[in-house]
Amino acid sequence: MRTVAPPEQSISPWAPDLYVKMVLISTDETQAARRYISDWKGIKKFRGVTHYSLLWPDEEIDDLSVETQQLHKELYPEMFRLRETIFAGFRYGWSEKNTFDDTPDHRRATYEKAWAEGGFRFWVSIYKDNLFDGKTNEESYKFWAEKTRARVQDPKERDLLATLQMPHCFGIKRPCLEHDYFEQCNRSNVDIIDIKTNPVKEFTKTGLVLKDGTHHDDLDVGAIATGFDVVTGAEIPPVSSRRGFCDAHMHNWSECIDHIAEHFRKGKMMGYWKGEHEFESEKADLVMDAIPPYLIKDELETVTPFPATDRTMRTTTQHIGELQISSDRSMREWDMI
Repeated sequence: MRTVAPPEQSISPWAPDLYVKMVLISTDETQAARRYISDWKGIKKFRGVTHYSLLWPDEEIDDLSVETQQLHKELYPEMFRLRETIFAGFRYGWSEKNTFDDTPDHRRATYEKAWAEGGFRFWVSIYKDNLFDGKTNEESYKFWAEKTRARVQDPKERDLLATLQMPHCFGIKRPCLEHDYFEQCNRSNVDIIDIKTNPVKEFTKTGLVLKDGTHHDDLDVGAIATGFDVVTGAEIPPVSSRRGFCDAHMHNWSECIDHIAEHFRKGKMMGYWKGEHEFESEKADLVMDAIPPYLIKDELETVTPFPATDRTMRTTTQHIGELQISSDRSMREWDMI
């Protein structure tokens, strides 16, 4: 949206001679995931049952009693408050040390403690630099590999499941929250196959065939664990949806975006939207609380633009310096509240 403010409406108490020329409103809405199933030859003729986690049935899975559920709900407010103070939103967070601040013995003890307590602690409750430095991350991977390899009996399968050389930074891909996953690989009826070197060639009525010609017959269930496409963008099907600014109905997302953009060009904001569109109160609080304290007063309602090409005006460095000074001052005042 482009607009020019009247001369009497300054956009900032810091720079009374500056006025709004352009406001860019970035609005976006994405779909979370789409199914990702390989197009294996013959999969439709497989007589066994196939399961894919994205197609989970709608029935609730909850074996807690009504009394236990009610007790948990009573704890929600405090739990939700605490999660906002911790990096990962769990009940535990980073150690305030860096990995190599500790001696090898102390570092080992820290890893052992997180490992013994379980959950995602070894992911987001060890040293604060673990996910931000390659060398420190490799140190934690060595510990993980040592613990995991000890759980796998077959040497070849051990090298497939927990390689000595770190394949990628530990924790960058979502860790597996498991209890006895690797122990299941030791069962006599379980084979671990490297499908990167020996992929599935096709399905048969009773099983599947690998690229090297190996047959795996008498399979009852196919659990398709190929994951979800959650990064590159989902394929959004055509939709028919009303627009909250007016009564018009759109039949595809492209048409919808153009139509909403026209409303924004006319100055309408989400406050004009008719019908439900707001976040739940707790999520709205998260957004508001994330606004830096120095934006709570005048700057909450405006921006402070500056022309980067005009050398007679403030430079980028000067502008950032002003923000830093105001931020430091506001943070000190905030800490005293």
